[in-house]
Amino acid sequence: MGLVALFFSDTRLRAAMLRRQKALNRAIGSVLVGLGVSLGFAR
Repeated sequence: MGLVALFFSDTRLRAAMLRRQKALNRAIGSVLVGLGVSLGFAR
């Protein structure tokens, strides 16, 4: 947990993550949709 706090406390890393937030949200959303579809087709 401390590593996460250290990561988000660095202003350069945090700014880079915030710039890419939209793409990251889309990627995570796509993965979740894929998992949902595969779960829907599973027996």
